[in-house]
Amino acid sequence: MADLSASEQLDAGRRLVATSGARRRRRLVSPLIAAVASLGLVAAAVSGVVAPTSGARFAPTGHWVYNVAKQTAFHVDGATGQVDAGIDVQSEPGTQVVQTDTDGYVVGHSKVVQFGKSNLRVSSTTAAPAAEEPLAIEATGGSYLIYRSSGKIVRLGASAQVVTVGDAIGDPVIGRDGTMWMLHTGSGLLCELPKTAVSTTTCPGHLPAGHGGALTTVAGSPRVLDTTAGTLYPLGAHGLGTGRPLGVPTSAATRLSPADANGRLPLLDPTGRTLYLVDPDRPAQPIQVPLGAGRYAGPLSSGPLVAMVDVTSGTLVTYDNQGHRKDAKPIPASDGMPTMTSGADGRVYVQNGAGTHLLVVGKDGTISDAPVIGTPAPTGSPQPSSPPQTPAPPLSSTPPPVPPRTSPQPPTEPGPPTIQAPPPQGPPAVPATVPGAPPGVSAAAGSGSATVRWSAAVANRATISAYVVTWRNSSGATGSQVVAGSARTTTVSGLGNGVAYTFSVAARNRVGDGPAAAAAAVTPLAAAAAPGGLSVTTAGTTATLSWSRPALNGGSLVRYQVSATGVASRSVTTENATVSGLAKGSSVTFTVRAITQAPDGRTLTGAAASRTKVLPSQTLTVSRGTHDCSSQYPQQDCYRMHVVLQGFSPNTHYEIKPHSDDASYRNPGSGQDTDSNGYQEFDAFEYYGTGHYVWVTAETPDGTVVATSNRILWGDW
Repeated sequence: MADLSASEQLDAGRRLVATSGARRRRRLVSPLIAAVASLGLVAAAVSGVVAPTSGARFAPTGHWVYNVAKQTAFHVDGATGQVDAGIDVQSEPGTQVVQTDTDGYVVGHSKVVQFGKSNLRVSSTTAAPAAEEPLAIEATGGSYLIYRSSGKIVRLGASAQVVTVGDAIGDPVIGRDGTMWMLHTGSGLLCELPKTAVSTTTCPGHLPAGHGGALTTVAGSPRVLDTTAGTLYPLGAHGLGTGRPLGVPTSAATRLSPADANGRLPLLDPTGRTLYLVDPDRPAQPIQVPLGAGRYAGPLSSGPLVAMVDVTSGTLVTYDNQGHRKDAKPIPASDGMPTMTSGADGRVYVQNGAGTHLLVVGKDGTISDAPVIGTPAPTGSPQPSSPPQTPAPPLSSTPPPVPPRTSPQPPTEPGPPTIQAPPPQGPPAVPATVPGAPPGVSAAAGSGSATVRWSAAVANRATISAYVVTWRNSSGATGSQVVAGSARTTTVSGLGNGVAYTFSVAARNRVGDGPAAAAAAVTPLAAAAAPGGLSVTTAGTTATLSWSRPALNGGSLVRYQVSATGVASRSVTTENATVSGLAKGSSVTFTVRAITQAPDGRTLTGAAASRTKVLPSQTLTVSRGTHDCSSQYPQQDCYRMHVVLQGFSPNTHYEIKPHSDDASYRNPGSGQDTDSNGYQEFDAFEYYGTGHYVWVTAETPDGTVVATSNRILWGDW
């Protein structure tokens, strides 16, 4: 796919906004939809920090997900990752669910269905005020639907109101006082909408003509980034404050987080594929995080965390505000486009397009997968489409009328007693269902085996009694194994090497088997055989090894590992090696193994080929040699000394010097060279002094004595 155009990057830069006090969601729309839809990503957003009010307003918790296949809105507890509520509502793909502190809203393309969160019953169905997909914002002080192209804002609540702001706007943000700030994309005007107002009251600021911009909040205060100039301005009732250059590359393609991550403002440079974390008060010292090849959605911050989606690989990645990577997890594939949301509970949520999986980013940055397939709506929940027989009325654009005052009426005569109707009954108990799909299923191949791991599935009100592990290989052969409900891993043996296997795990309770979750395919593979024909030749303290290439059994040769007793192992890539520093006179075992790499990237250590050699000790001996002396010496007891060197360094020169306990004996010695095995043998040094002890020494050319021979008594034959 071609890189995003400048206009598409600009839209991408405005589509992810978030802070800790509010949340917003959206799917990518034209013009970005054409560039990103085929990658299966839809970005979503959250903006604004709203302080709690005195009117019993509470931050919405958890996350609502619309499962298209089940035509059900499910609520997922962010702390546990479990589905804890659900309501059947008919809608189309692309539907999102928005909540206030008392109600939920299933927002489709043509209608908005309201239901009570306490009784999980539909209370109304209303026509959408514009023919576009809105940006949803949830906040402690209220929740909104933003129809940006149409310039309409719906404030959700007991009496929903439509605020018309005129022309098209970008992604707004909400400050800590509940005021919504918006940028009019055509005129560059920066306008405010107080949380109780029915229209924008003032537009105190504007960007220079022709300049682009994006809104954000820092510590709950609104700011605007002039993306053309690269300058960040405070924004308030008196307009723009003093701007600070951020010192990082910005353009129409820059993507700005809607909130700081505990003091650092995240910006994405999609062209340079770099995430910048900028301290707005000290922008000269930004943190740079190279992202590598790929296309990215985000950034989206929540507390100290920053979330990004690699749209090329479909992976959610989290960082802390110092740029340290915390976790990464693939978004389960499905039809439709995923959405990313920063919740008012401080967590980031990413749901896949079908609403069957929800990735939850914990407050420590770790990512967990929460399958969204269980806990159906209570039996008897009304369907939104059946009660109304007439078209749904449009949302009101004005405040609801105030009832007229009436004069007090005189008391009337008491009538007959009335019979009180019984109090309404609560919703029926939700029955147990099959378990959810186990999250985190993975498989690791061995030789003729594979180890499968998973995390606990959601029980859905019936204890999990077992997990069923099934597999299928690339030839179509299948198998299964049932393990205890407390198990989280099992090893499957008897598999064929070199054949790909796909493993799935399903949980079982008294209702039945739940849906299975599959791991990526793995291929068992045997390690390499032992190298053949290992030979070892020693010379002094050095050994030379050679061998033949072994059978690699489907792997690719990486290196050979060569080891010997008493010395460090080494790696080579050829079928020979030299090992030095061996101990003289010792028994040394030499071992060679082939290290291979499997097609799935695993490193395998092959079988060993071994040989044992005993290295000769270094010895220097002297004995009586040939009876061949010069005529100047007495011949009866005159002999040459017979000298043998063994186990010395090969091909090395030594000075061999004779010695006697006769203080008058002098001899300069003889220079000798050892052979390739460190051996030398010769006769020299005529001697006739019977009754004296003689011996020889071996010295290096610098005079260092490296060996001393035995002593013999001359004439004691």
